[in-house]
Order: sequence, then structure tokens, then C-alpha cells
Amino acid sequence: MAPVLHQCPVCSNHYKITPDGKLCRHGGRVKGQECSGSRKKVDAPQVVTGPPHVAASSDGLIMGASVSVSEIPTSLDYPLFFDRMTAVLKRVPLHDHIPKPCREKCSKALHELLTAVCCDSGDPAHWCRLFLFFPYVLQKPARGGRRVNQGNQINKRLSEYSTIEVTSLLSGFENHINANPRGHNPDRWINAVSSCIEQGNVSAAVRLVCSPEGLAGNTPETLEKLRCLKP
Repeated sequence: MAPVLHQCPVCSNHYKITPDGKLCRHGGRVKGQECSGSRKKVDAPQVVTGPPHVAASSDGLIMGASVSVSEIPTSLDYPLFFDRMTAVLKRVPLHDHIPKPCREKCSKALHELLTAVCCDSGDPAHWCRLFLFFPYVLQKPARGGRRVNQGNQINKRLSEYSTIEVTSLLSGFENHINANPRGHNPDRWINAVSSCIEQGNVSAAVRLVCSPEGLAGNTPETLEKLRCLKP
């Protein structure tokens, strides 16, 4: 028989309850960092975990879960959604590291996502939210314009991440990529030099700056030259 889980009113994830009717401790391993909904009595509807096809065939269980078990519509083509997500995330530029002031908050958010996946691995919404976490939080802003504090920006994204629907996250990435085509970026050479400097690869940055030709174009001639150099 599948275990009976109850929804936490604070983090909205589902956990077992103790014999005295309280939610099990969750949200953090260190004392004081756990979710504020831990060890509290709840009257939330019960949710029985099981294979996705079992949950989909039981209207009573889906209604009892108040639709928060999955943020993605049940009619969505999950394989197609994951294919779209994989293709989009390959083109999202990310920061090379998490700023020090954001690491504790980021680790807590990641722990909650992993806990949600472990407690309800049959829900594709949890997996999608986990895959989109770092691309959303660590996405590099467009170069130029007003300077922004990187740490404050990442902390703001961490705070609002749990409130954004998964489908909206993916649509936002797709709209950003469509508005900034890879082949029509006039600052591509400058961005490549700046990226090398940020990564500490000064020699590569100097080579790009000193090169009279700039970056090689995406042409058959370039591919043939690479094959000659690296057969």
C-alpha cells in the first residue's frame, strides 16, 4: 500500500505524519533551519503517492490534492516539454559561480527542490522546477546598460522562484532567446573577451583582443580549417 502524505501549509510539499498527527520534520538538516511547518498539526487532504497513471485515474485523489501536486497541466505532452526545455537551456548563459552572500539561501532552496523530488518523484513539475532552478537563478543579464548588484539580483530571483509557474519559466527563456538570436549579436566578440576575463583565462582574452580577424564565423570554411588542425 502506498504511503499517505499530507501537504505542508508553508512549503506546499507533502510529507508523512507522526503518530501524534504532526508533520515530520523537514526543510533542513541543521536545527533551526527546518521549515516552519515542521512538527505542526495539519488538516490538509491526504494524498496517496503512486505511479502517475494511478493518480491520473483517480479523480478523488487529484481533487483532494488541490491541484498543487503538479503545476503543469495534465494534458501537457511531458516528453515534448522536456525536449523544449533541454534545447532552450543549452543557450542560456550562466554565471560561473554562486556569489558568497547567496550561497546559504541558494543551498536551502536547492534542498527544498531535491526534497520535493524525493518525496514525490512521480510528479513531473518537481523535476522541471529542479532543472530550471540554476538557469533561472544564475542567468547572466544582458551586457551594457545600468549596472546591477549580482548578489542582490540572485537573491531576488531565489525569493520569487517558488511563485512562478514552470510553464511561465520556460516561456520566458524561449522569448528571451528568440529576441536575441545567436547569429545577429554585434557584441559577440566583446562578450567572448569579457567572459574569458571573468573566468580568469587572461591568455585567451589577450589572444582574442590581438586577433585581427576576431571570432571565426559559422561557415563551412571554418569547419574545414578546424578539421585540418584537429583531424
